[in-house]
Amino acid sequence: MKHYGAVLLGGAAAMFTAMGIGRFAYTPAITFMLEAGALNTAQAGFIASANFAGYLAGAVYYSISPPKKRTFEISLALSVLTTAAMPVFDGMLWWSTIRFFSGFYSAAVFVCAAEKVYTALYENMKQTLGGFLFSGIGAGIAFSSWAVPFASHYGGWRVSWYFIGAVCTLTALTAVWLSGGRSASARRSTEVDNRGLFSPPMLLLAFAYLLEGSGYIIAGTFLVDIIKLSSGSSGAGFTGWALAGGTAVFSNFLWSWAGHRFGLFRVLFLLLMLQAAGMLLPVFSNSISAAYLFSIIFGGTFLGAVTLALACGRHIMPKGNTAPFLTVFFGIGQIISPWIGGLMAYKSGSFAAPLIFSSANIIVGAALTALAGTVYIRRKKCRS
Repeated sequence: MKHYGAVLLGGAAAMFTAMGIGRFAYTPAITFMLEAGALNTAQAGFIASANFAGYLAGAVYYSISPPKKRTFEISLALSVLTTAAMPVFDGMLWWSTIRFFSGFYSAAVFVCAAEKVYTALYENMKQTLGGFLFSGIGAGIAFSSWAVPFASHYGGWRVSWYFIGAVCTLTALTAVWLSGGRSASARRSTEVDNRGLFSPPMLLLAFAYLLEGSGYIIAGTFLVDIIKLSSGSSGAGFTGWALAGGTAVFSNFLWSWAGHRFGLFRVLFLLLMLQAAGMLLPVFSNSISAAYLFSIIFGGTFLGAVTLALACGRHIMPKGNTAPFLTVFFGIGQIISPWIGGLMAYKSGSFAAPLIFSSANIIVGAALTALAGTVYIRRKKCRS
């Protein structure tokens, strides 16, 4: 059996590959695809929604059918393939299809890596290290903020996809080597108890997570162009994306520690309120300093929300298969918002309305999080 530290590093490398690059490298790539006339904003939003629809399909599939022995490695390989395939084809139909399958396999990697890592950490009483898993996503985002403009400078947007696909090949191999190559279902069926999946606190948490998915993803899809439009500088947009990724790498440790120190539900509520406030900064200010603060708050909270929400689910149901269940709701929240946000921005020429929509979703999600924590505590007291 692999040491929990190796499993954790392997999981982070998998997240870098399938999520940080496989999903979020599309955000800086949009800028160059728009400039080349390959897409408009509404079309870019639709393609992003196709990716999130694939993510939802993958989450649903793996919540019904547990990952098989080689799901982890196969999904990583196909995630790399769909990333490298983007420049091979042209047109909305092809790109939407490719991004759909990229989302599907990123969900498979996410579910496998999360279950694999959290099982190893809980078995060794090291659950406070869970935030490190999602730091791989932040590292991928930070890397893409440099890699995409760098490669695009030498050969346009197509070269950037080939370049990040080559890098992902190396990180995927590293992920399999470090984590041992076993898929996520480390726990035997007799150790899993899913009877509380539809209990009031779990459903409240799930719907809160759905609204977080709906709220954060507009910034997650268009952050570079939000800053470019508000500040008039594409360079500022890529700097903002780098700040978001860099902050995401380190923020998870803080949120994970704070959640286990001061209460998971309480800290998740505060995180969501901070994120909701940050979404409004570009609405009320066109300054670069406000744009960078927006990037830092976004990067410093969106992965923390994932870390804490999954930890809350595991806290409510220690023996439940909660990661796939919550991921389904998160995926539902992500599907429509990029398309709605892209249409709003295309018709208005501004991202103000999409960002207000995002903030409102997150605020409601914060309220449901607080309610979930209250209901869970009351039910626990009643049973004791």
